[in-house]
Amino acid sequence: MSDTTGPWKVDAQVLESLRLEEARNALERNDPHKALVEAEELLYLHPHQIEALTIVGEAASAMGDAWTARIAYGELKAVLPEDPAPLRGLMVAEFECLDYKRSLDTSRQLAKMEPSSAEAWYFQGLACERLGRASDAKRCIQKAARLAPDIYPPDAAVPTATWKKAMERARVLMPGPFRAFLKSVPIQWRDLPTNEDLLESEPNTSPFVDALYQGDPPREGDPWTEPPTAVRVFKGNLRRPAPQDAEDLARRIAAALLREAADWLGVPEPELAER
Repeated sequence: MSDTTGPWKVDAQVLESLRLEEARNALERNDPHKALVEAEELLYLHPHQIEALTIVGEAASAMGDAWTARIAYGELKAVLPEDPAPLRGLMVAEFECLDYKRSLDTSRQLAKMEPSSAEAWYFQGLACERLGRASDAKRCIQKAARLAPDIYPPDAAVPTATWKKAMERARVLMPGPFRAFLKSVPIQWRDLPTNEDLLESEPNTSPFVDALYQGDPPREGDPWTEPPTAVRVFKGNLRRPAPQDAEDLARRIAAALLREAADWLGVPEPELAER
């Protein structure tokens, strides 16, 4: 009778350890896609492997895939009900998925476990703000600012004249072709994006977005000659974190406008980064 295991069989625990190490290394190399693949392969064999679920949550969050992150952190919460770490990732992912009520519940659970967690109070505030509970939002965000002022500085009012000057400066900071492209596009100032704004794409756009174009890029023809009907710029998101100065605000507006123009025009990320 032959030995069915063979001389090259590697212990399953060794393989698991190697795969986890490769996933961790990929995260450190800023390659979340590779990390996600490695961790998901491991979860196929061991669905509740804690470190693999953690890596999936971190990698998906880094990729902007809030839906996958939400699943991973939800699984972690079920496996580790007394650990606050899964709650941190879960409340952020729920907020990114526009489930503000769930994010509020999760952030409250985290604050109950860790009353001094500024992040928990901050996301309570953000969720309340999106749910139209202005006084609760203000109270929670102020508490986060008291607990960690360097990370969550107090909200500061930005005068209308400052916004206007920052927009003028932002246009100067943009590369010439993009500046010319957006020259005739109306700018619409808004406080925060609505869910309708964010659900115009699939999957939804992050609620932290600083600007969004209005309309759909042409399927045929030259998008450079058919600009969007408007670009909505969101003051509420641009105010957080608080701009260091007027130039910082202008740079953030310029970056937001540039991303929206590039998305409309189909300019790939490497070319956009080069510009």
